[in-house]
Amino acid sequence: MSNDQQSVIPNPIIPGFNPDPTLCRVGDDYFLATSTFEYFPGVPIYRSRDLVNWRVIGHALNRPSQLMMRRTDPGGGIYAPSLRFHKGRYYLSTCCVYSRAGLLVSLYFFTGSSVACYQTDWQLNEARGFYVSTDDIFDETTWSEPIYFDSLGIDQDVSHHRTKERSI
Repeated sequence: MSNDQQSVIPNPIIPGFNPDPTLCRVGDDYFLATSTFEYFPGVPIYRSRDLVNWRVIGHALNRPSQLMMRRTDPGGGIYAPSLRFHKGRYYLSTCCVYSRAGLLVSLYFFTGSSVACYQTDWQLNEARGFYVSTDDIFDETTWSEPIYFDSLGIDQDVSHHRTKERSI
């Protein structure tokens, strides 16, 4: 195939504001969700079959009952969602950051035998983790109400473990 016949993949593959992407493959379909911070509706869901051509099929957080952000600081809101599929159901975990202002925070980085310290006055004072789920990712009205797990911090995720029954 000559160079002029090769297809060109756009960069970025999804233009616009799409930070913190999470990707989930189910059969021949790829689904991608991104952070939306303080914007509503929250967490767009994209679909692709080739990882190049993407289209929005809905939003996971599309009702005020799922996402109340009246007291969210600017730059807060929905951070780093994680999209998973398990036994016919889609799960999207994330957190809502309500307050970012706060105490002086020291971050320590270990590099080889040395330690570097970075100080910032930014802290997640209030972040609430939760997940929503659906059996039909193509119908945005079917996403559940949030189930909160109040884990401090961002980058929430869900895990499905297999357990083996044991007899005692």
